[in-house]
Amino acid sequence: MARPPGAGVYDFSMRELALHRTLYYASLALSHVFAWILLFDALRMAGSVPAALALVSILYVLAHTGALFLTPLAGMALRNGVRRTLSLAVLCYALALFVLAVAFSGGFGSAMTNAWLGSLGFVAFYALHRALYFAPFEVEASLFGARTRMLREIVLATVPALAAFIVVLPSGHLWVLSIGALLALLSLLPASRLPERYERFEWTYGESFAALMHRPHRRLVFGSFFDGIQGAGLLFFWPLALFFIVSGSYLALGFVFSLTLLLTILARYLLRPYTASTLVWSPDTRATVMLSSWLMRFSAFSPISAAVADTVYYAGSPHRVYALDPLTLEQAADRGGYIDELTTLKEMAYAAGRVCIGLVAAGVALTESIYAFFGVTFAFVVFASLISIYLVRSESQLK
Repeated sequence: MARPPGAGVYDFSMRELALHRTLYYASLALSHVFAWILLFDALRMAGSVPAALALVSILYVLAHTGALFLTPLAGMALRNGVRRTLSLAVLCYALALFVLAVAFSGGFGSAMTNAWLGSLGFVAFYALHRALYFAPFEVEASLFGARTRMLREIVLATVPALAAFIVVLPSGHLWVLSIGALLALLSLLPASRLPERYERFEWTYGESFAALMHRPHRRLVFGSFFDGIQGAGLLFFWPLALFFIVSGSYLALGFVFSLTLLLTILARYLLRPYTASTLVWSPDTRATVMLSSWLMRFSAFSPISAAVADTVYYAGSPHRVYALDPLTLEQAADRGGYIDELTTLKEMAYAAGRVCIGLVAAGVALTESIYAFFGVTFAFVVFASLISIYLVRSESQLK
């Protein structure tokens, strides 16, 4: 996009933007993972566990296939206004949750109609949300002090546990989805007061896909592709595995998520003097942390051990390397910073990586072995992570 490097953040009202991001983050922390888990649980109760794993993996593939092909259009939509595009993305997320809630309540009619419309409607709006949401602002760094930022993170870290308590109430699954949608809609109020900004996205739809194959972009595209695989493993398939570890207990699942986030915040604070320099994060160090955390996940047998495994990964990795946000269990190429055509390429490559691992998982699910499903999927994730660390990423990308 036609803006000189180092031009800085936009001249939006940062306080209003920060409020939008906080409410939006709260919506994601409350509902994002639980929406997928609830969908899987509904499919499991309607059939068998292997079939449910295969179907939810296929739905995940469809969602990110849609995001892959819609992302260039989303970049082009920024020509009509960043605020407008951001608002549309949030509205799509609220609609995704609303459609799923209506389906769970039987609002579409027959059980088959609810299953089809609920699943496909959720996937369609989720894909639009993933493609459209760009937030090109360094909110936390520019507005909040260290103490305020930590307090905000601590509050958000408790949201998954709150969601778990709500889910187990009568009709709790409907309340979680509805409250998540409401928080997303509320985040539009401060966003609506932001002045509009227009970007000159310079590529056409075809040029965006051609750029994926362009040699100068190869390192960025391959790195983002493998990061997308790792992101899917950590933020989609691992929560599914956790659901089995806690024997289908939503309370325990929310407890693990919140405990992980709180321990991560504490560990990052304590380790900050030792991890401030990027020189600490050599490829060998990053690989050791990654492998250690996955070995701990493979051997996790309780909610506490699962939380410790996740804490080792999130606290023991550079905060910006994989653009993972444990607070929202999401992954975004912009990372709250400047967006351009290369950000669009990263998002497309992320989506391609998620599609790839989703197809692998769906295929393995046909073996009807839960152990094979998670074992092969996570082995594939570890392999992709090692490639990303050693063969794709350069040290300069950490700076």
